[in-house]
Amino acid sequence: MLRRILLVGIMAAATLVALWGSRQQEVAAASEGQVVYQAGAANADITPTDWQTCVYWMAGYSIGRAATSIHDSLMTRVVVIDDGSTPMAIVTFDVIGITSDDADAIQDTIAAQLPQLAGHILIHATHEHEGPDTIGIWGGACGPPLANPRPQQYIDYMAAQATAATQQAWDSREPVSVTFANIEHDPLLSDLVRDSRTPQVWDPYARLMIFTGMNGPVATLVNWASHPEVLGSENQAMTADYVKWVVDEIEADLGGAAIFVNGAIGGLLTSNGGSVLPELPDDSFEKAEAVGRQLAQRLLGQLQNPGPNDVIATYQMLPPLQYSTREFYLPVENRALILGQALNRIPKQMVRQFQIPPQEWRRTDLLAKYTNTESNFIRIGPAAILTVGGELYPELLVGGIEPVGIPPFNTLPPEAPLVGNPGFAPYEFQFFFGLTNDFIGYIIPISEWDGWAGGQYGEDFALSHDEGPILSYNLHLLMLGYETGTYPSN
Repeated sequence: MLRRILLVGIMAAATLVALWGSRQQEVAAASEGQVVYQAGAANADITPTDWQTCVYWMAGYSIGRAATSIHDSLMTRVVVIDDGSTPMAIVTFDVIGITSDDADAIQDTIAAQLPQLAGHILIHATHEHEGPDTIGIWGGACGPPLANPRPQQYIDYMAAQATAATQQAWDSREPVSVTFANIEHDPLLSDLVRDSRTPQVWDPYARLMIFTGMNGPVATLVNWASHPEVLGSENQAMTADYVKWVVDEIEADLGGAAIFVNGAIGGLLTSNGGSVLPELPDDSFEKAEAVGRQLAQRLLGQLQNPGPNDVIATYQMLPPLQYSTREFYLPVENRALILGQALNRIPKQMVRQFQIPPQEWRRTDLLAKYTNTESNFIRIGPAAILTVGGELYPELLVGGIEPVGIPPFNTLPPEAPLVGNPGFAPYEFQFFFGLTNDFIGYIIPISEWDGWAGGQYGEDFALSHDEGPILSYNLHLLMLGYETGTYPSN
């Protein structure tokens, strides 16, 4: 049924008027300076081909969990978006994460073949916990746990497969209409995810971006937030976790390609645990499949029968795409991460404070350690995409910070919600991509910081106690127009 509804332009203009009123009629009309977008999509298998001869220690949970079988293929999925002047690619990988050093290498490999995309390639990890250790802190590969870093040959394979898929997506571009959707999260999706740490906060919307050509959907992008770790810590079969079934269900129902991009999953938002579809067994493929398929089915159902707070709009033409980037530095205090980098187990460069611009100094010690990261801010008509290379606590995105940390941090003022930034707030469709172009761990509001010895999982994988406010500050600057190397005069 949905395939029929979404065949040409998602909905014909007359149907838009009937279902959505005058606002939808207006967005379908062309305006001066607007263009018809093109889009293409493709995917490629990135399952390790040598897993039977080279032991792959699985990422997530604890060290020393070897992959002993393949349940389903790990994939790289690509959507190319072309406005005729600033084409970009969204490239996802079914892996735990990709550091900026490796993301840069993958981007360079793609751009060497497709130079028109250089500087506009998003490298995203879905953060599934049932695949190779692409960081190097869960065991690496091809030897005893931690004897070797993450396997360079696997990163090279990921880059080659992603390049082939991006070329295929580029070559398959066709004119499209673009549909954006805000789907209210609760109560629709509340039994598919849980927040395991106070306060209980998540993005109030799941979001869709659908590109439709003359013969039906070309690509559907799903942006939702939850750890893909339904299989739990004992599973030894490689799998994309619930992400596989989100993609499968959408492709079977709508046609075209589907791509999943994870959102603000810090806190920790997860689909593992008894409160998620409690009628199904925990740590099971049955539950992983159900989470993925039900997420897809419920979102697609709202396209047909939207709720009062859902917003869906289709555009035949849009203003040209705008793409901004801000690179900046974050202090690194986490001793385990510093040691891992020093032992060549984490492929991410660190520098001393005296080596970075003085405007970014956050310590009195000139030898303090820092690492570089980047965020992106992309505008496509009424939609904006903000990216972060880590696991952002959703309170930093949408508000709801509570002073539940230890003194003196719990007395510090909360960070301003990112969605309220004057550069972001005017956009009706506010997409947020986590784990994009880097892997910098958990990003925690300063007043929720529980200390290194507080027993909280998030702090174990944070760069520093003040990563939250420093990163938030830089994101606000980015959305106000301050790109790499520019700073407010005051």
